[in-house]
Amino acid sequence: MIYLGGAITAGCYAVLSIISAGENPPQVALFFCVLGTAWAVLLLLCFGRGKNARMPAVHSIIVWAIVFRFIGLTAIPVYEDDYNRFLWDGWVFVSSGNPYQKPPIDFYGDANVPIDLRRTLYDVAYPGVPTIYGPVLQFVFGASALISPANLITLKCLFLIADLALMGLIAWRSSRRTLLLYAWCPLLIFEVSFNAHPDLLGAALVFAGYQSHLRGRIILPAVLVGLACAVKILAVVAVPVLIWRGRWRSALAFAITLLAVYTPFILQGSTADWEGLLVFAEHWEFNSALYAIVHKVAAAPIAKLLCYGLFACVYAALFIIWTRGRIAEFPLDGIYGLFLFVSPVINPWYLLWIMPFAVRRPRIWSITALIAVSLSYATISNLSADGAGNFGHPSWLRPVEFGIILLAIAIDAIVSAKSRREQPEKKEAISFNPRQGGA
Repeated sequence: MIYLGGAITAGCYAVLSIISAGENPPQVALFFCVLGTAWAVLLLLCFGRGKNARMPAVHSIIVWAIVFRFIGLTAIPVYEDDYNRFLWDGWVFVSSGNPYQKPPIDFYGDANVPIDLRRTLYDVAYPGVPTIYGPVLQFVFGASALISPANLITLKCLFLIADLALMGLIAWRSSRRTLLLYAWCPLLIFEVSFNAHPDLLGAALVFAGYQSHLRGRIILPAVLVGLACAVKILAVVAVPVLIWRGRWRSALAFAITLLAVYTPFILQGSTADWEGLLVFAEHWEFNSALYAIVHKVAAAPIAKLLCYGLFACVYAALFIIWTRGRIAEFPLDGIYGLFLFVSPVINPWYLLWIMPFAVRRPRIWSITALIAVSLSYATISNLSADGAGNFGHPSWLRPVEFGIILLAIAIDAIVSAKSRREQPEKKEAISFNPRQGGA
């Protein structure tokens, strides 16, 4: 079964890779067919044969996973051009030491830009906006430029190292079903191996920090989440959880980590990624859920305040319940899901922050979200239809996308309530008290 499923999935990715090299991007229907087939195969292997079915061997899972990733390495990114910014940042970092000082547009017409970098420069989206990518990513981009300037495959290979490292951690600490869900996850393979999105690096650091936290560590989780924050600001969601146990020691380790990676750029007189992030936070909106509804009745600043205020209240309530020992583990997958639900921007690759936690403890809602978010690629531009802007969606798309996810949440709630009724009460329900110290 594993060989048939692997062959079908590899064939789908090969078709997408071949078409990506053409002049026009793949038809949206074909794209959904490829990802839909890959998801169907994965879910059938994981859940379609019963809970007691024997899972494939670890080596078979990993070999096929590597095949899928190498197919993606050969592909041109589909529906995305963010990689031009990554390649450009890498060259600027290597040549000047600071990719934050000037936006790409300031280099237009600069004779010092190598010929093979000029096409990359002119293909950077929003060239007037400084880069929004954190220092840790800039070191990765710079390493790629040192190895081979403007080489997308080199950059993908560096992201692949983080991917394989996380796969190894999951293989070591989790079941074969969890490993299969991670290693064959179509969202992961498409967004990292095909499209070279770097979010997995931050997600891997957060997940490794969380695993270390569960084992009673104090300093290492703080350092890892600090590095993750220097990848992308989304890592901030996990900071309170991963520094709580160690109190001031963890907070100090977190602060020192951030200072270590940001100070070299700040000393050069730049604000690092904050200037670009402020522009992004003020103006960007794409595929939003709750924010889109609230924004219909309130101005953007008020809508953001209300949405993030709701998130903060829920987070605070969960955090208090967790610190008092009423729940065993803080639900980072759920809190990341809520953060994205209230955010003005929900790009498909943002779900990579949820993915490691989703495969560790699969729930209907989290797996559904990983699948449904790819519907957002059906933009007006990609559908080749008339409409308001490249990133607009048909009116039916977001109700379908988020309606499916909300339905999955409702099903999860019903199943959970039924399970609680059927199970006898346990006197000792909590296995971990976050107030306890650790080694």
